[in-house]
Amino acid sequence: MASILLRLPRAQLARRDVVARLSPSHYEQTLFALKCDELEFARALLARRSNLWLYRTSQRAFAGDFVIVDLSYPSPASRSVVVTELKRGERVRVGAPTSVQLRNAGNAVRELADDGVVEADANVSAITGDARAVLEHLGAS
Repeated sequence: MASILLRLPRAQLARRDVVARLSPSHYEQTLFALKCDELEFARALLARRSNLWLYRTSQRAFAGDFVIVDLSYPSPASRSVVVTELKRGERVRVGAPTSVQLRNAGNAVRELADDGVVEADANVSAITGDARAVLEHLGAS
């Protein structure tokens, strides 16, 4: 099964062609492509929160725009996951990943668990809203 996640390391985000460099095929480049505001969100988040790993989700997976893993804890069992859906101009909403755009967030968590990043039963929350407001909510503004 093809991956629905592409990890975006902070050092790689300095390049505008980050997705092209990290994706093994042109097809995957289209699945993980970043709009300018999404790239700026990713850069801002990882510049201010070095304890996080950021993953771009396949835009056909219905698992949000990004998946964020807090690596503050060395044990995968203690790590939390946040799925995000950026919505320009909207206020921040926090809760369970139940919207249509996030309906397959569990698949992303399973992939992370298969890779040993988190446990399969990881604590998962969802944040939707404007990118700046989401950054503020995450303590990265």
